Amino acid sequence: MGMLDVMTARKDEASRDDPTTVVAERLASALERIANARRALLQDIATRNGLSPLQVEILRHVHASGPTSGSVLSREFGVTTPTVSDAVAALRDKGYVEQRPGVAVRTRAVHPTDLGLRLVERIEADLAPFR
Repeated sequence: MGMLDVMTARKDEASRDDPTTVVAERLASALERIANARRALLQDIATRNGLSPLQVEILRHVHASGPTSGSVLSREFGVTTPTVSDAVAALRDKGYVEQRPGVAVRTRAVHPTDLGLRLVERIEADLAPFR
């Protein structure tokens, strides 16, 4: 073991003993477990309703934020516009959303339907423990 390895090992040991580091590591671990549990629940909700997790998130977003364009949704969820278009088309085919002319001339805004709003209410109830 070289001198650099010894110094690095000592630094790692010292930082593991630091109470602040221990608390930060535990907090990061707990947050990761919570995020994983939320993702698993979201996947379960999506599967039970014949949707993808992205479709569920799009429904939740247009419910919370109002009519939204596909480009805004693609930026919000970090996916391509064609991916959002496919998800919106599937939601439209199932009767959960409709598209109407948007504010800009060539845009269309996604609006939840009454059926979509009822589904979002059930989804939000299922996700209540994560609020």
